[in-house]
Amino acid sequence: MLERRQPFGTLWTLVVAILCSVRPVVAVVAVPCLAAVGLWGLPSAARANDAPLIERIEPSSGPAGTLLRVSGLRFKEGAKVFVGDTALTIDQRLPNLLTARVPEGAKSGWVAVETSAGKALGPQFVVTQPAPAPIIESIEPPRAAPGTEVVIHGQHFSTRMAEDLVRFGDKAAIVTSASPVELHVLVPDNAQSAAVSVQVPLAGEAKSPTVFEVSAATSITALSPRVVAPGGTVVITGTGFSKDAKKNRVYLNNDEAKLQAATDTKLTIVVPRSAASGRVLVDVKGAGRAYSKDALQIQRPPSIVGFSPLTAAVGSQVTVNGASFGDEAAAIEARIGELQAQVVSASHSQLVLVVPPLAKSGRVSVRVHGVGPAWSDKELGVLAALSISGFGPRSGPVGSSVILEGSGFSTAAEHNHVRFAGQVAEVIAATPTRLSVRVPTAAKSGLVTLQVDGSGSAETLSPFVVTQPPHVVGVSGLEAIAGSALTITGSGFGTSPALVSVKLGNLPLAVQTVHDDVLIVTLPTNVAAGKITVTVAQQGSASFEHEIKVTAR
Repeated sequence: MLERRQPFGTLWTLVVAILCSVRPVVAVVAVPCLAAVGLWGLPSAARANDAPLIERIEPSSGPAGTLLRVSGLRFKEGAKVFVGDTALTIDQRLPNLLTARVPEGAKSGWVAVETSAGKALGPQFVVTQPAPAPIIESIEPPRAAPGTEVVIHGQHFSTRMAEDLVRFGDKAAIVTSASPVELHVLVPDNAQSAAVSVQVPLAGEAKSPTVFEVSAATSITALSPRVVAPGGTVVITGTGFSKDAKKNRVYLNNDEAKLQAATDTKLTIVVPRSAASGRVLVDVKGAGRAYSKDALQIQRPPSIVGFSPLTAAVGSQVTVNGASFGDEAAAIEARIGELQAQVVSASHSQLVLVVPPLAKSGRVSVRVHGVGPAWSDKELGVLAALSISGFGPRSGPVGSSVILEGSGFSTAAEHNHVRFAGQVAEVIAATPTRLSVRVPTAAKSGLVTLQVDGSGSAETLSPFVVTQPPHVVGVSGLEAIAGSALTITGSGFGTSPALVSVKLGNLPLAVQTVHDDVLIVTLPTNVAAGKITVTVAQQGSASFEHEIKVTAR
């Protein structure tokens, strides 16, 4: 049985010990000091220094089952803890800490620690009535995915979150807020459908009256299609969606999409007109949220503003100008009429395609990632394979006209580029099979070449001879005597008598002398009259404008 006066005695003993240690001590004081020490059961100062000392206890009250922590000094091995007359079973022993649980039947009383060196009393511990056991009335929502916050409604929960031990089946849950009638908790990962339990230490445990159904976590597994135009529809496949469309909210960046249909695993949305490419977010009320792994690409409808050249042959390249083509050639479907054309390069505003075999003239169309098509206003003229089958005349002077015949010519004269031995010629008229061209001023004899925009090039098999016809300026007299010599002046006569012939009307004249600018001929003996005509082989003819009269001798 502990003596209630011990705390006072211990304090008094300490005071007396201090007084007795003061020097010098007179004999009159020494005896009372020793008597005082003996009076309180401490035979020596050494024994007082070994006695236990209680500094604090926690908690200071609680029901049976409370874990009591006693802090102090000199808690030797074998130390015992009491609450009133009831001994406690010690769970943990340290030199300055003893932990023991208050047993059933204990009554309020002073906390004491007893060792072989003495006893120490601490504050009083009040044994209270146990708290009422918790009660679970409902869980809202009754079905949710892992990671979702749910609310447990009931009674007698602890306001300290750490004291509310919540489990979904065998999985511990995190409590995010607590009040006596409401707990907010997160459905734990890997939880299975099961009853929910709430345990409050020293109060008891409660289980939900019904099984809490753990649904699949919200996730996005696929988007179809992955590329769509503004205003188009997309099907989102995944898990953890709600059949109640109002509980599903879908966002693309900061734009909310309109929901058309909803099941547990599929959501059908309409892409907002202002949406930009990005990852899709699905937010399911009471079930969680998830982002798509890949971005949904928003493809604006392409447009075509023009193309060049306006005509092109099979196998040649055509440049199409417009907008919203993107930069993935493989994602673009281009057609000329009904035939698909290969796209060899692409940028946002321009693409280059190849005219396919068997193509015919038609409008150009473009789809990008399946969005479109965009159509050109004009038709692309598809040309036949370029070739020159013939030309005529085969010779002529500068400025004369030559007809080229063949296939694959452009109907636009400016897209046909003709050269005579490298000199550019003017194209006067053009059809797909016929070109009329003018021999250029500086032309020389040689092959005729043709290059058609977007269609390659071709050339003649034989050369065109550029001629320089003679020119007659004058004669030595308009009247002459038969058998006499006549001098003809001009240009382009050449220097070879064999290549020059002269006639008076239809009567040939003998050529005596040939210079490039002078000819001397002999007039016939028979009387005649007519115009002088000079012909240079392969160069042409020229006549003097006045008649010459020949008289007899």
